[in-house]
Amino acid sequence: MVENPIAKKLINILTSEFTVAPAPCDCLPEVYLRGEIENMIHAYTNEELKLQEKDLQFSIYKIIKEKTSELYFSEEGQYREIKNEQAPDENLLLVFVESKTGYFSTNSARLFFDLDVKIGVTEEDVTNNTMWYLEYISAQEMLQTWF
Repeated sequence: MVENPIAKKLINILTSEFTVAPAPCDCLPEVYLRGEIENMIHAYTNEELKLQEKDLQFSIYKIIKEKTSELYFSEEGQYREIKNEQAPDENLLLVFVESKTGYFSTNSARLFFDLDVKIGVTEEDVTNNTMWYLEYISAQEMLQTWF
């Protein structure tokens, strides 16, 4: 069950704009999976809840390579190649989404910034100059400067 509004919005964006499939943990290199779990625990999105590993509720979405996602698999999309451990010929484009905190990450910098901007911010974020608002502004600047 997705509890965080940012996570809900993100999942909606992913499923409406791309063909996605669940990515089981055993298809990922162990060191990559461990790193993502540590990032979820230590992210600013977890400062309030202070979730530990056992409390995390995350999903991993695999974006299928097709016309709508092609850019994110490219050097221009700042794609960081991850091979499927179960099918080594398959390159994976992944999005991790933690449902309680709204934390997300991906192995394409361009996709990360695009998602950040598409998720948007609330009036409360702007008024209170929240970390989410600062991340949103940073993502806009990165897209304008680097992409």
